[in-house]
Amino acid sequence: MTTEDTSTNRSSDESLTEIQIEQKKSTPKFVNPSDKKTYGQVREFIEEGMVLQANYQLVMMKYLVAHKIAHKGQIAEELAFYNNQDNSDIEVVKKFFKVPVYEVLEKRGFVRSEMTHFDGIQYTLNVNLNEYQIMELLDLLEKKIEEYNLKHGMLYNPTLLSQGIDWWEHTDLLVDHKDEQRTNELVWVWSVTPTNWEILKSKNVWGSRITKNKIQERVKDGDYVVFYVVGTGNFMGIFKFVGNWYDAKEPIWSDEKHSIIYISRINITPIKLGTVKVHSLDEKLDIFKGKNTQNINLVLKDGNGYPSNNGNPITNIDLEIIKNEMQDEIEPDSNKIKSSEKLAVIDQLLHKTPVGASLDSKESSSELDFEQNKQSEISDKIEDKIYVENDPDGVIIAKVRIIDKEIIRKGQILTNDELVEKFRVGNMGGIRYSKKNDIIILCSTLSGDYSDEINEKGREIFYTGEGQIGKQELTGGNFMIAHSQNMPILFFKEISQEPGSRKRGALDNLYKFVGKVHHKYHFSTIGTNKSGQSGKVIKFHLRIEK
Repeated sequence: MTTEDTSTNRSSDESLTEIQIEQKKSTPKFVNPSDKKTYGQVREFIEEGMVLQANYQLVMMKYLVAHKIAHKGQIAEELAFYNNQDNSDIEVVKKFFKVPVYEVLEKRGFVRSEMTHFDGIQYTLNVNLNEYQIMELLDLLEKKIEEYNLKHGMLYNPTLLSQGIDWWEHTDLLVDHKDEQRTNELVWVWSVTPTNWEILKSKNVWGSRITKNKIQERVKDGDYVVFYVVGTGNFMGIFKFVGNWYDAKEPIWSDEKHSIIYISRINITPIKLGTVKVHSLDEKLDIFKGKNTQNINLVLKDGNGYPSNNGNPITNIDLEIIKNEMQDEIEPDSNKIKSSEKLAVIDQLLHKTPVGASLDSKESSSELDFEQNKQSEISDKIEDKIYVENDPDGVIIAKVRIIDKEIIRKGQILTNDELVEKFRVGNMGGIRYSKKNDIIILCSTLSGDYSDEINEKGREIFYTGEGQIGKQELTGGNFMIAHSQNMPILFFKEISQEPGSRKRGALDNLYKFVGKVHHKYHFSTIGTNKSGQSGKVIKFHLRIEK
């Protein structure tokens, strides 16, 4: 039997007694699971209250501290990973659906569950935490998991890291819909870019990247949809779906330059148009209650062809609140720039060309002159911010106030000064975060201080966190990467130069753009620097986006 087999059997066998141990306790330490826990109670539970027959409680708590909300599939994936199992193998991950940790933590009152329509049971922590407390608990849980795994011979195996499972394709495992007969209309939230918002209003049609048969299983004739317009902070309209989904025959959307991206379409009819600030509703809507700004942004995040809110509907009560709070559309003052025109400029920068240029040679010069004349007025009214969006060759960065557009291509070489100028970040360090522009630039250097593993072909990166070897903590830049769910991260690696060519040292480094990445996992391991010193380091598993 291999080491992996031994650790697997040990974890599975021991975990089966976990709930039995809990049942033997005559009086649980925290008696009322419905009450919100305090930070102190959670920390005491982690340090002293857990009866560990496996690492499952630690892993589930860590995942929920980091992500706030998760369905059983996501937690099972994490359990598989921390038990040296292949978390991209659905058959392996399914085994972790049956371990009792979910009931144990809920019974103790540290986790709450809620049945959702398409993700089955969703779990949340039954505690409100600030950012400092999140950081402290993540560090504590990392240490506890590391101690447990070292004690039981479950050494970290980086070959088991993977992109994970596409749960959109396995919703049947989360909740069974096969015999379900929908008897009522559902309400969805969907994010839309500013120019596509104008198109959907004019054509009364909506589109999805998902095949018509697949999206039809979820979103149907008679359902309602509330549209959130990206970059505005507003819900701007309520529509009703009419008829079934059908195949798109020609491109109509602003980001469909030469080919169809949104392969399925459905007709829609307006119920109400207007505006309401999302953050004016954060205490009123069920989907936002108890969530901070970052988590509200995650609720509104695009669902890659499916609706926002992790593809789950919202309540009819939430729909009525949005409808009642929404201010009717008012014709703007003709002397002021229309908000839709301002939004179109942002969208045009991300998807098309700079203001004043046109992809359509038939566009009249008077229309071009009109756009050019608006530039100075628009630049005074739009927030000075960098927007980042994927491009087949790399990424597009759009600096709205300057009204320019630039493609940074994969493989393109930038000087250190150019990194500072283009992304408005500091000129030193491997993790460069711009609070003003909400962007992270990661630089992998040749200094030998840190050991990064970069597999561009396989689109995988293991990036070493910042800080002294042996004393790295989930603070500063490390904390920002770990909490970057709604933030663009661009990855650069230093290229070698002739000796003597860097007159200013690291300030004259040259960097090759590897691509836009997102954070998959992070873990603690042992690392060694160029001086031979070894100790604890934090490793970030990053995925290069296509």
